[in-house]
Amino acid sequence: MTDSGCSQSASPVCDANAIINVESIHPTVSLLKALPECNLVIKEKEIENTKKKPAKSSFPLKNLKDLLLSGRVYHDYQFRPRKSIFDRVTTPQTFLKNEFRGFYVLFWLSMFVWIVQLYAKSYWLRNTILGLPLARIVFRQFFVLFGSDFIMVFLTLFSFVLQWCIAKRYIAWSNTGYIIQLVWQGCFTSLAAYWVVHRKFPVIQSLFFTLHCAVLVMKQHSYAHHLGYLSTVSALHEAYGDVLKVVRSSLKDDSNEAESISFELEYPDRTEQIDAIKADEVVALTMKYLDHSLWSEIGNVVYPTNVTLLNYIDYLLIPSLVYSLEFPRVSKINLKYLTVKIISTFSVLFTCLALVDWYFLPAAESVQGLDFVTKLHHAPFLMSRLLFPAVILYLLLFYLTFDVILNAFAEITKFADRDFYGPWWNTVTWDEFARQWNKPVHVFLMRHVYHSSRQILNKSMAVVFTFLLSALVHEFVMLLVTKKLRCYILFFQLLQLPLYDLSQMSAFKNNELLGNLFFWIGIFTGPSFICILYIVF
Repeated sequence: MTDSGCSQSASPVCDANAIINVESIHPTVSLLKALPECNLVIKEKEIENTKKKPAKSSFPLKNLKDLLLSGRVYHDYQFRPRKSIFDRVTTPQTFLKNEFRGFYVLFWLSMFVWIVQLYAKSYWLRNTILGLPLARIVFRQFFVLFGSDFIMVFLTLFSFVLQWCIAKRYIAWSNTGYIIQLVWQGCFTSLAAYWVVHRKFPVIQSLFFTLHCAVLVMKQHSYAHHLGYLSTVSALHEAYGDVLKVVRSSLKDDSNEAESISFELEYPDRTEQIDAIKADEVVALTMKYLDHSLWSEIGNVVYPTNVTLLNYIDYLLIPSLVYSLEFPRVSKINLKYLTVKIISTFSVLFTCLALVDWYFLPAAESVQGLDFVTKLHHAPFLMSRLLFPAVILYLLLFYLTFDVILNAFAEITKFADRDFYGPWWNTVTWDEFARQWNKPVHVFLMRHVYHSSRQILNKSMAVVFTFLLSALVHEFVMLLVTKKLRCYILFFQLLQLPLYDLSQMSAFKNNELLGNLFFWIGIFTGPSFICILYIVF
C-alpha cells in the first residue's frame, strides 16, 4: 500500500497494520470504532450508446463494524493459567512461610473434633450413626438419578449438532439457528423440571439434578451464541474475500475491470469517489479484522475447525460456563493433587451430611403439623439454634463446590485457569461480593445477560435486569427442590441492590473494617434466616 493511500484515509489502516498482523491478537475497540460508517459501493461504469443499466453492489461497512464491536463481548474475560486462592496459599512452599498457617490448621482440627463429637452424641443418644438415615435418602433412586442425568447430558448434543449444521452452512445462525436454539433451551429446561416433579426426587437429588440442568443450559447457551457469532463472521469473511478478488483484479494494468468498474464510499450525508487502491485498503483491513475474529485468544485454533464432537465433550467437562475456542492447559494431570481433591470431596460431603442430620432435620421435624402462630413462636429459637451451623454449612458448601469439585474437574481436563473465586471474605460492598464469590456464574451473567441487555437498556437497568434474572433462576431451583413457591430467595437476592446503595455511604465506604463487618453480619443472618423460612413456613 502506498503512502498516499495512508495519508488519504482517516481510518485505522496505517496504525493497525503494525498491531493486527500478530495471529493471536484481536482488533481492539478503539480500532473497530475507527472503521468508517458507510457503505462500500462497487458499480459498473456506464457505457455510452447502450440501454443496459450498470450493475451495482453495496456492502454495508457500518453493519460489519457493529457486528465486530458486539463480538468483543466474547473476549471480555481472558482465560490464563492461575491457581485458586486456597491452592496458592496451601502449597508447601507458600504455606510454611504464611504467618497464619496455624489458624488454617486450627480451623480444620476444630471441624474434625466437632464432627467427631456429633457422631459420638448421635451414637449414644440415638443409637445410630450420624448421617446414615440421610445417606440412605441421598442414595435413594441412585441409579434412576444418574441414569436421568446421563440422558440429560446426552440431550445437550442437540446444541452441538445444530452448530455443526450451521458451520456446514445448512442453516444460518441469524433468525433460524437462533430461534431453534432458544426453543430448544426452553424445551430442555421444561423437560428437566417435569422429570424432577414426576419422579418425586428427594430434596438433595432434586437439588443436584436441577443445578446440573442449570449448568448445562448456560453451557449450551454460551456455546451456541459464541459459535453462532463466529459463523456470521465466517460467512462475511468469505463474502469480502470475493470482493477483494474483484478489487485486486482491477489493480492489474492489463485488466479490463480497471476501466469498467468504479468504487464509492456512501456516507449518510455524502458520497465519496475512491480509487481501486483505497478500495483495496478498506476491504483488506475489513478482511483482516474478520479473519482475526475467527481465531482463539491463544492463536492455535480457528473457526470452524473447533466444531467437533471431541471439542464439545471437552467443553462440557471443563469447569467454565462460557465457551472459548481454546482454553489454557497444564502439561499433565497431577494424580496426587487429584487424589487429595477426591478425598476432600467425600470428607466435606459427609461433614455437611452430619450437620444437616444433627441440626436441620430435627428443626424441620419439630415444626411439622404446627399451626402458623405456633411456628411463628418457634422461629426465633430455631434461628438462634441454626445461626452458627448454617454459616458453617454455607462455608463448607462453598469450599466443596469452588475449591474441591471444580479444581478436580479442572485437573481431569488439564484446565489451567483455576480462578473460580476471589477473596470475597474481605468484601466491603455487596456488588464486590457478587463479583468475587462465584466467578464462573459472574462471567456468564456479564457476557450473556448484562452486555446483551445493554443493547436496549441503560447501565443501571441492565444491572437490575441481571440481578432479577439471577434471582428468578435461584427461586425456580428452590421451587423444584422444596416444592414451595415462597419467593424468599428472590427477595433476599434483590435485597442486595439497596444494600449496595447502603454500602456506598461514607461511613462504610471510607471505613473498610466497618464495611466488612456489615457484610459478615449479612452472611451470618442471611443463610440461617432463609433456612428457617423454607423449613418453618
